Formats: sequence, structure tokens, C-alpha cells
Amino acid sequence: MQKHFLITIGDDPKFLFGVKYVAGFFKNKKNIRLDLLYIAPRFDAPDTDQDTRLQDISRGLSKIYSKMGKEALTLSAEILKDAGFSPKTITCKVMHRMQSTVKDIVEYAKLGHYQTVVLGRRSFSIFEKTFSGSVTDEIIRLRIDFPIWICRNPDARRNNVLLCVDGSEASLRAADHAAFVLDSEEDHSLVLVHVPRKESGDPERVIQDAVERLAGRIPEERIESIILKDSVPAAAILAEADKRQVAAVVVGRLGLSEKKRPAGDYIGSIPVKLLKHVTGAALWITW
Repeated sequence: MQKHFLITIGDDPKFLFGVKYVAGFFKNKKNIRLDLLYIAPRFDAPDTDQDTRLQDISRGLSKIYSKMGKEALTLSAEILKDAGFSPKTITCKVMHRMQSTVKDIVEYAKLGHYQTVVLGRRSFSIFEKTFSGSVTDEIIRLRIDFPIWICRNPDARRNNVLLCVDGSEASLRAADHAAFVLDSEEDHSLVLVHVPRKESGDPERVIQDAVERLAGRIPEERIESIILKDSVPAAAILAEADKRQVAAVVVGRLGLSEKKRPAGDYIGSIPVKLLKHVTGAALWITW
């Protein structure tokens, strides 16, 4: 099955973390389409005869950022081509901000029916503010329904993926996403990690449910499972990810203990903690 990813690009060539992560993570470059998107800042000056100087300044700034974006896109495409991706599978687009960067990315992703949106450093910092607590009804209405990969500063030398499971439907959707990404990536194994909590029930059953979800998609020899006993699940997950030097940590937006939380709670406490503290690995959040 073809994989179609959207990678958001910043204008600083030193921080193309999303592009570099994708370039290094995928060993099998076949059947992957990559669309690169740069959202340029928008400068609006009053449209009156008295403000022609401000209009000139606004147009000049727009041109500067558009140029920077095009240069970053060109460099990003070259990184991907050098990594082995076919030029025919890479597209680049500069788009001027219409609403907010978050809204623009979400709406663009929905229109393109992308299976994953990869956030680099610049987009990550914007989304981090959105995920830092309860959000407004306006953001809730965006209804993100696609996985997001957050690449703050991943280590390209890492391999394998850590999948967090807790018995919730959200964690099973995370398993679906991990299977979709890894089905043809034989160099990456999948480690299922479960931190038992009262509401999750039998730990062995939680692991088994996740393994059954992966059946026929990831070979058994590439799957490992571990049960960690810790009163702070996020800390245990982070420690295991660091110990194993995994390339990605996969987690559902809301876990079993949070399924009854108000609709205004856009993202659960564990993903937020992972978002703030994960290092070396990308964080994949599924909705």
C-alpha cells in the first residue's frame, strides 16, 4: 500500500529535522509519496493610498519569506533524493498563511488525505503551544483525524519503534499506524510497552490484544513486548525509549484512563509529557 506523507518545512536549513528524520528512517523508499509544505508568514498592510509605503514593505517581506521557503524546499528535496527517494515522488509547495499555521496545516492535510503529517522544529513549537493544555472550541473543531509525527531533534542513527499500549481503542489505532508504517521496513522491530494501571485490567491481555491487532501485518519475529511497573507511566516509557535507543515512540491521543475526560481535553497527559521530554526519538501521536 502506498504511503502518502506531508512534511512541513521551516525556513532555517539548520533545522530540517522532519525531512532528515524521514530520509533516515525509511530504508525501503518504494511506494512512499512525500509532499513538502512551507507556510510563509502573511504581511497585511492597510489598503489605502496613504499607506503605500507600508504596502511596499509588506510585499517586500512576503517576497523575502517566499524566497527563503523555496530555498528550504529545494534543500529538503535534495536531502530526500540523496537518501534514495525518487524525485518523481517528491512535490514542493509554498503557501502563504491564511488563518493560523496550525489551522492551515490541518486543513491542508485534510484536503490532501495524508496518512501522516510530519512536523519539523518550527511547526512543532507551534503545535506544542496548542497541546500544552485545554484548548479552545475553535481548535477542537479542527478534528484532527490523522497521525502526527513530531520531530523535535531525532537521532538519525536510531532504529526500531516503541509502541505504547494500555488496552484502549486509541492505543489499538496506534498499533494500526505502526503496522502500516513498518510493514515493509524489515530493519525496524516493534516493541510493545505496557505500564499497568488499575483501569487497564490484565496486563497480559492488553499485550495480547495489541499483538492480535498486528497479526498478519508485522512478522512475529519483529515484535517484542515488555510490561513495566511504574507509578509514572510517561517516565517509564521515556526511560525505556532512551535505554533501547528507539527511533520513534508511538502513542494514542487519549488513553484508557482518559476516555471519560471532557471534550475540551484535546490530548491526554501522557502524550503531553512525552512531547515535552522525549529526546533522540520522534513522537508519533495517533488520533
